[in-house]
Amino acid sequence: MAAVRAISFALELHLPSVIVEGDSELIFSALRSEEESFASFGHLISSVKQSLEVFSCISFLHTRRSSNSLAHRLAQYARHIDALTVWMEDVSPQLYHVLITDFD
Repeated sequence: MAAVRAISFALELHLPSVIVEGDSELIFSALRSEEESFASFGHLISSVKQSLEVFSCISFLHTRRSSNSLAHRLAQYARHIDALTVWMEDVSPQLYHVLITDFD
């Protein structure tokens, strides 16, 4: 679902190129595959793939959870937010310490 939201947001912003990064190797493998996904989330994969031709460049990168603690914490935090929340220049105070630690 996060990949679908990320692609939708990139489309809304009319971004020409996008890098989508996540820690689910299964999801990112399905997104990079030419074949249809028959997994329980296959309809989401199809939804993302239908909008890919809009971008001049798009990459799907798998990153191990241990290598990206900020993304993992952000995903945990997002589970408890009901509305769409976007930080353009600032980082949520709840995640600031994780961001600083991630760059050390």
